[in-house]
Amino acid sequence: MQPSISTSVLDGQLGVLPPAGVSAIAIIAPAASGTTGAVVPCTKSSAVVSAFTAGPLVDAACIAIESFGLTVLAVKCAATTVGAITLDVTGKTGTSVVTATNGVLPNGNADVVVVFDNGGTIGTGGILYRYSVDGGLHYSVQQALGTANTILLPKNIGFSFAAGTIVTGDVVVALAVQPKAQAGDLSAPLLSLKNSNQDFEIIYLGSPVDVTVGAALDAGVVALEGVGRRDVEWIAGWRDRNAGETDAQYLTAFTTFRGTYSTVRGSIVAGDARVASRVPGESWAHVHVPAEVIAAKIASVKRHIDVAQIYSPGGALPGVTLVNANGNPDGYDERLSPGLNDQKAIVCKTWPKYSGTYVTNPWVFSANGSDFRYIQHTRVFNYALDLTAQLLIPLLSKELELDPKTGFLLPAEATNIENTVTTQLRSILRAEPMVSDIAISVSRTDNILATETLTVTLAMLPLGYTKQIVLTASLVNPARRSSF
Repeated sequence: MQPSISTSVLDGQLGVLPPAGVSAIAIIAPAASGTTGAVVPCTKSSAVVSAFTAGPLVDAACIAIESFGLTVLAVKCAATTVGAITLDVTGKTGTSVVTATNGVLPNGNADVVVVFDNGGTIGTGGILYRYSVDGGLHYSVQQALGTANTILLPKNIGFSFAAGTIVTGDVVVALAVQPKAQAGDLSAPLLSLKNSNQDFEIIYLGSPVDVTVGAALDAGVVALEGVGRRDVEWIAGWRDRNAGETDAQYLTAFTTFRGTYSTVRGSIVAGDARVASRVPGESWAHVHVPAEVIAAKIASVKRHIDVAQIYSPGGALPGVTLVNANGNPDGYDERLSPGLNDQKAIVCKTWPKYSGTYVTNPWVFSANGSDFRYIQHTRVFNYALDLTAQLLIPLLSKELELDPKTGFLLPAEATNIENTVTTQLRSILRAEPMVSDIAISVSRTDNILATETLTVTLAMLPLGYTKQIVLTASLVNPARRSSF
């Protein structure tokens, strides 16, 4: 047989009871240009734009680079579901018929508002307009339509104007939806990551996850495990809120989804927030599920860190807001509409008296009762598993003494292996610490002469993370007690 290390993971071992440097983040998402499936390392936003022009891949990669200083392994995927535009022209009184330009498909999400500051006749000049792609929060400088009869806005959003007039004060509103990947679109990018020698731990998918997409991501991680990459997890966002959908309706829909799927290999972000673009030259802040920010935040901290903590290395999510300028809700706030957290979605919240937007809990989308509750559990465990396998490789094909009486491994040999590997594991994982304790045990009953197999068990006691504090308070009368 070929010398190799095989691993298996046991779940359900904890019961319900109260490192190394950060690697790159791999981002799979649709893009306006670039080669599908090619792994492109990027450390500058300008390089991302140069390689892929625009789209969800560019948006997510620029946030990872500009907000968190990460190296991005950018991988374009195909998008079976193309981008689409829905127009609302009820705010227009001119005679020109406005339509989405035929064949021009949006490459990103946008809440488009076009305000005409000066009217006129299409094709004759004089028409002036401003546009917003974030629902009117930010507007462009004033533009002249000139003699043209089309407008092309950021995110590849195109409008065409038929012969007729535009009246001063006319408003055109549109909802643009980004292209979306389906399960089959992920095959090439995941294969490229499997075959890549680049170091990464988090795979972020910049397209909404459903049951089939989640299963495809799981299969991709399993394939990575098969080639010795045991330290990879994925993060993706659930769908954005539908037009007019309330917090309660969104929660009901997600709860239904939760009942159909679970995994120990990935995490799912849900609930919308306003996210500021970090693409060079853009100043927009669009409302959507902020999965790209949370994925980059997790990838930027050490494996054992819970990003829900208030202060650094946790802290507020940069560029993400849940309230508008007037202090009113501008997204799904788990503090005000609790429920997504109970369904193991990573969701944002605000804290009274603290400015900013925070992660509620960095859940793994695992089944209820799983030992792997939070992503720091899987990150540390997978790292420890991978590290243990690396430390055991020198034992492959190495001569080992057997007990003359039993034919099994000599107890002294087993003890030596245990002590050597456990000491190395503790020196690395207890330095931060990343774990409360860790050790291996070696079987004393393997028939190595017959099977050529040595059985090793890894046991890890994780760190604890406080999720509830019970505070008791009362007024005190010094006359009734000897001390305050």
